[in-house]
Amino acid sequence: MHIGVFGGTFNPIHYGHLRTAKRVTRTYSLDLCLLMVANSPPDKNMQYGILPSQRYEMAARALNELPSYSNIQVSDLELLRGGTSYTYDTVVELKAKYNNPRISLIIGADRLFDIHTWHRAEELLKQVSLIVIRRKGFGTTPELFARAEWLRQEYGTSVSIPDFTGPAISSTQIREYVYNAKPISELLPYNAERYIYEHALYQPDYIKEIEEDLRSRLSHKRFVHSVSTMRCAIALADKYGADADKCRLAALLHDCEKVSGADYLALAKQYGLEPDEYELEHRGLLHAKIGAYMARVRYGITDEEVLRAIQSHTLCRKGMSVVEKIVYIADKIEADRDFLGVEGLRMAAKRSLKEGMLACLDFTINSIKHSNKSLHPNTIEARDYIINNE
Repeated sequence: MHIGVFGGTFNPIHYGHLRTAKRVTRTYSLDLCLLMVANSPPDKNMQYGILPSQRYEMAARALNELPSYSNIQVSDLELLRGGTSYTYDTVVELKAKYNNPRISLIIGADRLFDIHTWHRAEELLKQVSLIVIRRKGFGTTPELFARAEWLRQEYGTSVSIPDFTGPAISSTQIREYVYNAKPISELLPYNAERYIYEHALYQPDYIKEIEEDLRSRLSHKRFVHSVSTMRCAIALADKYGADADKCRLAALLHDCEKVSGADYLALAKQYGLEPDEYELEHRGLLHAKIGAYMARVRYGITDEEVLRAIQSHTLCRKGMSVVEKIVYIADKIEADRDFLGVEGLRMAAKRSLKEGMLACLDFTINSIKHSNKSLHPNTIEARDYIINNE
């Protein structure tokens, strides 16, 4: 049995890891490739407040949505062992578990130059072979082959250097993108991305604090919708050049007062908010006005554009800003929405912000008409303004 061991922190896992594992598995006919999630790597200072179990969960969720990766598995062996994650100890356990298999360590080219300093390196290097993945911008091919030959002569280690390089994606890049409200959907599988946002991983502290509070106050479904709307708003902000921080914040908070069983009319009166006739008839819509008020009072939001985006995400208004439009659209087309017609709205939003707005407004207007309900003038005015002025 030939096992490949691809170790790392996977903080977070991404397509670079997964595509490399798949290509190595195919190239070397591995019977099994283990993505070995490190518990506490000896050479890295783990930051960002991410638990080993969370890194493992992201990796497991990512792999679960990729059925073609059937002979690649995520391993929690080092997590279960605890303590510092030494590769030598892992190899000893794997040899006992799988009846002395052939083991190849899958490592990046940079590790080829320091592997002789690892814990019990001489014993390790005599028990394994190495598959070295080249990375763009690191070392030259002659340097790598010279190092491989040195390891062969010094320890008898077989070193293979395939002719492909790993994809130019890094976990550092993903962490920075999340922190700075940039989309990451092209860099890692959907389930891992979703886990990151729903657990506020790599986010600024103020986003973490808001998510924690929303999780405690909203239903699970409403919380998940709010986070998914935030993810969608971040992507739209990137596409249309909007202020990503404002879009992230407004989208996360757009339903902050949509609490099950709330008496919106009583809350509006308590906070000194005057409902109009339409809101008196459709009291549930007051959650937007109350949400904007509470975003200021409870969460300390003072940015007027963010507050307007929260307030206008249901009825809209004429002359909406780009941030307001993005939050309105994101609320309608976020990934968990599955109503009939949502794909058409998503396609319109991809073509242009104007098309996305008009498609969402027309869908809402037609739905209200078919239910024999009255339309709020703000919604009609918003649509007419876009058609005539944009």
